Amino acid sequence: GMHWPLDLIVATLISWLLVTVACWLTQRLCGPLSPPGEEAQDIKKRMPEAE
Repeated sequence: GMHWPLDLIVATLISWLLVTVACWLTQRLCGPLSPPGEEAQDIKKRMPEAE
């Protein structure tokens, strides 16, 4: 029938939920996903060069 907009919304919500749970589990098991402080500063230094 014509209920595809609802299907699209539900699929988007399920995808968001899966990504959120996957990121949370990864952070719980492996630690933070952001780079360490020293590496983050290194990345900031290189950003203007890349642009």
